[in-house]
Amino acid sequence: MHPGLGRVEALLSRLGDPQRAFRTVLVGGTNGKGSTAASLVAMLRAGGVRAGLFTSPHLTRFTERFVVDGAELPEAEVAAALAELRPHAEEVGASFFEVITALGAELFRRAGVEVAVMEVGLGGRLDATNALDPVLSVLTNVSLDHTEVLGDTREAIAREKAGILRAGRPAVTGVAADLRPILRAEGADLWALGEAACLNVQWRGWDGSDVTVDSPAGTVTLRTPLLGAHGAANAGLAALAGLRLGLSAGEVQAGAQ
Repeated sequence: MHPGLGRVEALLSRLGDPQRAFRTVLVGGTNGKGSTAASLVAMLRAGGVRAGLFTSPHLTRFTERFVVDGAELPEAEVAAALAELRPHAEEVGASFFEVITALGAELFRRAGVEVAVMEVGLGGRLDATNALDPVLSVLTNVSLDHTEVLGDTREAIAREKAGILRAGRPAVTGVAADLRPILRAEGADLWALGEAACLNVQWRGWDGSDVTVDSPAGTVTLRTPLLGAHGAANAGLAALAGLRLGLSAGEVQAGAQ
């Protein structure tokens, strides 16, 4: 399979470009994508937003990948949409992940989702989710992963993952300071933890931590059950993303409970 977005874009086009029916947030990075995406969706729901969550891989059920308002979509509904999509996927030669990305977009359109939070699969620039045009991009962190595909240095991997950013559009990141110039080269309106936004953490042992995010969009303190420094950073990044999407501090706090 040759890398590129052509197949998934063709598949989405055949489906009537369902991704245009909702706003998209892309969540990429080496670690913490899933927890950050799930935390952001909880905050959106607390703000009264009908939100979809697309994650991968699934653990026990295929339908785990497609969640709307906190509930997996019914198996029959997913199967019916997949059956309709299948001939189009075969025509364009789409890969498995390209198929489920397009399937997620179609399911979210049918469900009347307002905002879809999409977890990036691999890398970013050429990942199928990048065929969706995000109103906000979230990049958790960058370290060595999938070096055979993304490159064997942190800088090379950062360039691939930065591909989910859009020039002139909001983005938030927890990426280390030495790699941020690579991200800024994409031209996004980037807010970084430890730079535009300050992160303060008070540890609560096995109960998680209290995380305060102070940003140009406001200040919020939330308690998260996520453990360790990475868990606190992911919760803080989700909070920053929520603020950038226009949620209030109270809505962010409520979603973090």
